[in-house]
Amino acid sequence: MKQTSLVTILLVAASVTMAQSDAEAGLRSRVLRNLSHFELEQYGEMWDMSSKKLRDDNDNDKEEFVRYLRKHHFPKVKTKLISLQVEGTVAKAKVEISLWVAEESRWLSETDEQTWVLENGDWYFDTFRLAEESKSK
Repeated sequence: MKQTSLVTILLVAASVTMAQSDAEAGLRSRVLRNLSHFELEQYGEMWDMSSKKLRDDNDNDKEEFVRYLRKHHFPKVKTKLISLQVEGTVAKAKVEISLWVAEESRWLSETDEQTWVLENGDWYFDTFRLAEESKSK
């Protein structure tokens, strides 16, 4: 009886671990795709990966969202995913974004903490906050 209980506990623990790693793999894929859309100026695709709350906060106006990002466009962008942390239906992605500032001939880099939420079985970008900013030549 004790062996069966131990086996059951191990199976449940393994299932939870697999579900967590599946969720993280799906999140990692979405975050990287969203960063790629940003680098390639595919702002409409970024909108499609935004949470319902973010879309609502922007009056569900995809065209204005795209217009705003195009207006503040940078000719060169580099991005890097630093870390992920999943807690249930909310996740944090730490990302580095580097923008080329042509007027100053230098890169401006910032580390952002993005919040992603699970909606209808998929991850959507929700918010971000600046964690750190640096300048380089």
